[in-house]
Amino acid sequence: MKTKRNDIVSSAVALFIEKGYLNTKIIDIAMKAGIGKGTVYEYFSSKEEILLEVLSKVVVRDFQQISKKVDKETGCREQLKAYLSGLMKLMDKYGSNMPDLTQQLLNPVNNVSIEILRILHDIIVMQYKTVLGILTAGAKAGEIGNINLSMAAASVIGGMNNYITIKAGRCSPADAIQIPIPIDSSSWNEEDYIDLLMSGLEPPR
Repeated sequence: MKTKRNDIVSSAVALFIEKGYLNTKIIDIAMKAGIGKGTVYEYFSSKEEILLEVLSKVVVRDFQQISKKVDKETGCREQLKAYLSGLMKLMDKYGSNMPDLTQQLLNPVNNVSIEILRILHDIIVMQYKTVLGILTAGAKAGEIGNINLSMAAASVIGGMNNYITIKAGRCSPADAIQIPIPIDSSSWNEEDYIDLLMSGLEPPR
């Protein structure tokens, strides 16, 4: 059932992504939701409280859904594909500015609350545990070699985040000053990326 509270949250998500959290005002959220500024305050006491709900009830849920889809797949390759596909869908849902929003919130200068930082921490840990679980199962099944799984999980997450950022046409800080990046990602696809992860850079022996 659609409610004014849901309208406020969905409008806030769109504006936080489009304009950035710091540049979004309560009046902006109200106008996008088609309600008065006072109505927003009937549901939320501040912009930060709206952000808290966005992160805890929307973004966390989205990453939980990715983990559930991963669990439905069998094998390291298919689970990594499911994880990457989930990240790509999140980028489609929230837009290519999503990484910028995360960086804004993590910047100490912006002085966001400990509750928000804790949720961001939980999201990062959730991603790490999901990928580490995939690799650990893959190692036990003999699908990947004898490697440092913790380091591999961190590397996979970083690589996938770069993949989706570049595929979305963004590569900070170059895009911030409107300088085209010298990377042609038009031929990139998720299947080839997973092949690279699984096979590495060395030629077949």
